Amino acid sequence: MKTDYFLLPDGMEVDEVAHYFDEFLSLYHSDEEDKHHCVEELLQLAERQWHTYEVIRPSLKERVEKFLIDLIDYEDPYVVGYAMSIIGTLGLDHAFEEIVRQKPFLKNQGAIDKIDKAIKEFGATVSDPYSSLR
Repeated sequence: MKTDYFLLPDGMEVDEVAHYFDEFLSLYHSDEEDKHHCVEELLQLAERQWHTYEVIRPSLKERVEKFLIDLIDYEDPYVVGYAMSIIGTLGLDHAFEEIVRQKPFLKNQGAIDKIDKAIKEFGATVSDPYSSLR
């Protein structure tokens, strides 16, 4: 039975959060039909990770980045907006660089605006999701 990630408590142990990321990554694939729901759930997990006040484990970070890069629809501002939130919350610097690299090729102004906003908000500190607390 799949977990409802929206119902998880904010305060969780790192190992618990990692377990749910593993579950998510085993259930979802980058060719998901409902990308909106997928990024909504992934943001829920990213927020739980952030609330541990520990940076995501490198091996898990790599898997989440690959999943997100493969999933993203660059012309969908909703997906791009959520992706940028996930990136900032987890410090996914490689995913951030990949999305920024795609920006010149985009046609959807809403998606471009989401990327520009993220660049201004956390572009210089993307690898440190806790930079705003320092």
